Amino acid sequence: MRKKFHPNNIPFSVLIIIHLILLFFTMKKKKAEKKALFILLIANTGLCYLFEFVVLNIFKGYKYKPKFFRKKEIDNVAGAILSQAVFIPIITIINTAFQFNWKGKLFLSGIYSGIELLFLKLKVYAHHWWKVIYTFSLLPAIFYISDFFYRALKKGNKPIMVATLLLSIIFRGANLLFIFALVKKFRFGFGKKHNLQEHFKVGPLYSFFLAGVTTFSLVLFGNKKGGIIVVALANLLDYFLQKTSIVKGKFHDFMLNNAIHISMLGSTIAYKKLMEDAFGKFGFSKK
Repeated sequence: MRKKFHPNNIPFSVLIIIHLILLFFTMKKKKAEKKALFILLIANTGLCYLFEFVVLNIFKGYKYKPKFFRKKEIDNVAGAILSQAVFIPIITIINTAFQFNWKGKLFLSGIYSGIELLFLKLKVYAHHWWKVIYTFSLLPAIFYISDFFYRALKKGNKPIMVATLLLSIIFRGANLLFIFALVKKFRFGFGKKHNLQEHFKVGPLYSFFLAGVTTFSLVLFGNKKGGIIVVALANLLDYFLQKTSIVKGKFHDFMLNNAIHISMLGSTIAYKKLMEDAFGKFGFSKK
């Protein structure tokens, strides 16, 4: 599945290293806020995934060509994950951590628009209908959203805490879908044959639905009762999808499915506790 070294790997690899160094530096400098910034980083990534689902998966605004994988659809999504799980979320955290003003936000937008132009020139990335001006215009908005979320979280704003928990589940669910596409365990889609394009369009809807169910079940009913509701509804949904052939492959494996659901539930409860330690109780459930 994975390709040998290709020159297209280099720009993406260099950016990964740079961003990880920047993240390490930021967390070191803002040691007292490290837990809160980590929570915000995951939430920002979930938000970026939602954006990428609409612009890339549904409307095909652009295409990534990092050449990490042989299959173009897998390679495209791998590039998207690097962009929306590493590059953009990390720079939003840097912006929020150091409280950049509007000039700083425009400066960062200019840098990333320049990187986009460079990637276009190197032919490791291509536009369909997307334009660099859209990137330059939207990045400041993302920076302001990150700032708003951080201020609201520090005040213990309950709706924003719920939204943050939801985005964290979307982040983990999207990564799982990508992993299962790699290992060919199962695929989502319609019709007789489910291709990778369908998988990355239909699969996230399954993930988003379960993210919503998990979030509101845990927040409204507590970890124990909410957890039981989540696993029960997830199994009902799995049964329906299997019977309607919306998903094919080893999706009928009861043990595998429940191992996934329970591990996702466990990681969500752990993340919820981390949020409550940092920002206070959600305030909706009794437990």
